[in-house]
Amino acid sequence: MSYCRYHPTEAASYYCENCHYHACKHCSNDSDSFDEQSAQCFLCKRELISLGASLTAEPFWRRIGKAFQYALGKESLTALIITAVISLLGVYIPFVSLIALAFLYKYCFFCLEQTAHGNMVAPDVGKASSEGLQVLLQIIGLLLLSIGSTIIISAFLGATLAILWMIFMAVALPAAFMILSINKDFGQAINPQRQLEVMGAIGPSYFVLLILLFIMMSSVGLLHWLIGEQFSTLGQLSSTLVSNYYSVVMFHLMGYVVFQYQDKLGIVAQQQGDNKSKRSDKQKLDAKLGMLLKDGDYPAAVQLMRNQLSRSPRDNETAERLINLLIELGDKETLAKVSEDYFAQLFASEQHYKIGSRFKQLKALIPDYRPQKMGLRFQLAQHMDNSGDFKQAALLLKNFHKECQDKKLIVEAYELMVDCLNKLPNGAAQAQPYQQYVASLKKELEKLEQSKPASLRSRN
Repeated sequence: MSYCRYHPTEAASYYCENCHYHACKHCSNDSDSFDEQSAQCFLCKRELISLGASLTAEPFWRRIGKAFQYALGKESLTALIITAVISLLGVYIPFVSLIALAFLYKYCFFCLEQTAHGNMVAPDVGKASSEGLQVLLQIIGLLLLSIGSTIIISAFLGATLAILWMIFMAVALPAAFMILSINKDFGQAINPQRQLEVMGAIGPSYFVLLILLFIMMSSVGLLHWLIGEQFSTLGQLSSTLVSNYYSVVMFHLMGYVVFQYQDKLGIVAQQQGDNKSKRSDKQKLDAKLGMLLKDGDYPAAVQLMRNQLSRSPRDNETAERLINLLIELGDKETLAKVSEDYFAQLFASEQHYKIGSRFKQLKALIPDYRPQKMGLRFQLAQHMDNSGDFKQAALLLKNFHKECQDKKLIVEAYELMVDCLNKLPNGAAQAQPYQQYVASLKKELEKLEQSKPASLRSRN
């Protein structure tokens, strides 16, 4: 058994020939450009080779409970009721019971075939009934051949060989049904050598299946006897329903055995009925990101998160992961670039509780860090002032007028600067030049305002 490269305890479902790694379903991209049976490699974008679900399928004897639930699905119940009612009509109309029996076996085999290919939900009754007569004739042919060959052997070779042949045919019949579902070849299905090959490929589990099937058939006989003896029409209807129900369960189990041992029987199938809903873009991003981080491909991981944030700026979870990774890597250049949008989003989403600690982390790594966007720098200084860190607020606003072109914003910034300095020990003296500068700048702004036409002043 091969295991996922990124989840060592998970059985692999796919293999990438280009990147040479095994992957579970979580570590593959269920891209819309591929069908349900295939997937895309997250790393090279090529189609992955499906290993089928045999490696991840649970043993069939653990699914007995689910097998009984399978036969209680809407579609299977519809088939059971239809066949039971038609069988009941057979009491009054000749040959109708044969039609019901034929339809039942046809539906049961369709269940086997669908389960063998990974569909764990009972198939549509209409689809089963619309299939050609070939499958139905093959099933009838198998049963008639089993009975006919036993009669011939008894007539020409004696009762002992006939009994032995009958036992072999009973043991091999499930294998014959399995061969029909795999190869669609009646000749192979009746070939004793091919039947023995299938039984040998499945191994001891095949005989476990036989025991389960025998127990179910015995239960059907017992329930039929208990119900049928007490009631007439109702009893017949009930016993037919029970018998048909067990038939669906048995064929589903046979199909699941084919599904479980598909690698040994030469088919590849993925489980469909139990699949989870298709992953969102965010879930696929997280899966690919996990692969890159485990591979140690940090530049690719950083670029992936930056691309995601360019598409979804409000993806706070990805933003946090990106900042954490950059801090761990000590990537000062990239950290300085992405921090602008990061802090802007924190303010926009009112996650103020994160701002102070994040700012200190950045300052520890980049001592002279200050946002290049002047509005954001002022906003950050306001936050530090409100948090009681007057020194950091003042440092953020130092030489603010040299980089900012907005004089009104400079006035607001230096008014905050003066307030912060006055709250610091021996800061009053340092605050005086800023007070004077603010006063002169306010006068300059007033003159500019007065020089405007009256119509413009009223608008402002």
